[in-house]
Amino acid sequence: MAAVGGLHRINRERSDGVDRELFEALGGGWHGVERLPSGLQAQGSEVGVWVESLLPPNLVDIPLCRGFRWVGYSARVEKFEQGLGLVASFYGRDVLPKLRGVPHAAGRIGEGSDVLGLDDVMSSDHDWGAQRLQIFVPDGVSIEVEGIRSMTPREFFRDYLAYDIDCSPTVAEWLTFSEQKLLSIVKGAIFHDEIGLREIRTRFTYYPHDIWLYQVASAWHRIGQEEHLVGRAGYVGDELGAKLIASRLVRDLMRLSFLYERRYAPYPKWFGTVFGTLNIAEELQPLLLSVLEASGWEERDARLSAAYRVVARKHNSWKITAPLPEEPGPFFGRPFHVIHLAGGFAEKITAQIEDPKVRAIAAKGLIGSVDMFSDSTDVVSHTCWSSEMRQLFRVS
Repeated sequence: MAAVGGLHRINRERSDGVDRELFEALGGGWHGVERLPSGLQAQGSEVGVWVESLLPPNLVDIPLCRGFRWVGYSARVEKFEQGLGLVASFYGRDVLPKLRGVPHAAGRIGEGSDVLGLDDVMSSDHDWGAQRLQIFVPDGVSIEVEGIRSMTPREFFRDYLAYDIDCSPTVAEWLTFSEQKLLSIVKGAIFHDEIGLREIRTRFTYYPHDIWLYQVASAWHRIGQEEHLVGRAGYVGDELGAKLIASRLVRDLMRLSFLYERRYAPYPKWFGTVFGTLNIAEELQPLLLSVLEASGWEERDARLSAAYRVVARKHNSWKITAPLPEEPGPFFGRPFHVIHLAGGFAEKITAQIEDPKVRAIAAKGLIGSVDMFSDSTDVVSHTCWSSEMRQLFRVS
């Protein structure tokens, strides 16, 4: 990559036509642009990039994605600025001066990769940019500034979580809030607050202790239900079935890791990315990848056993219970190694729950929160299902 006139020029000399450094810098794709979303204009010094098109002259008008079009053999892409920065700048520069003296809160919480700080160039093709700013006002007030229509905190939490801000979250509500939504509330940005939005947000910082214990116990219970099946399927030659069960166990171990580090897990698109930021990931992630790459039940069993040891040590480090076995043991007389049966993790963790409502729910069965027992995006994400889901956790 050679500098030309203060810019960087890519010389496509490799047979595959890919300069890997640029490819990764642009978020995993080549971009020739006729117009740029506002986020592609960097603050401060600009870093331009020229990209030579692979397309022949008669194909330069082929659309690449929404908002982008090749306009010739070369096109310029400015340095990418993430959405939260754009929203903050827009608020401070264009919106705040018009709201002086008006009690309000402003920020960016809720749906969107930008809320989690995970947006890149590809994110800019829809539902992204400065106009994603949110303005919150007290009940009974409605304003519109720079095309942004206000909402009240009551309206936001009712629509997003089916939650009434006049009340503390109930046990049933906690267990039907998706972790993705909880994460998007606590990880989002609040730039200004005169009406108590931050106070409401602090209610969702993390699960109350006994609900957390219920979640941890439920995650172990899920592992206990399938840890012996992966070897059994492989033993009879069902490699596809064994890999499928192994992948489910990998996901459960990852979710358990999020719980032990007291962090909400995002939805599938960012599940692995955010898992990689956990403290446990440095040791556990290579083991989980090796489980998915294993060939044959014996190799898979050994790699799962190594992963079980790491998570069992994590459990003991929390001192929730008396120390539990960290070494997987055989499943009865079969040559498959399991950890939950050997240690009885779920039962011993459940015994530490003190809240009578949580204990009553646990006594019905350790199904965990909605993220554990459902893979349906509709059930997990759409509040029209909230009342029905909360009936699952109704106790007398």
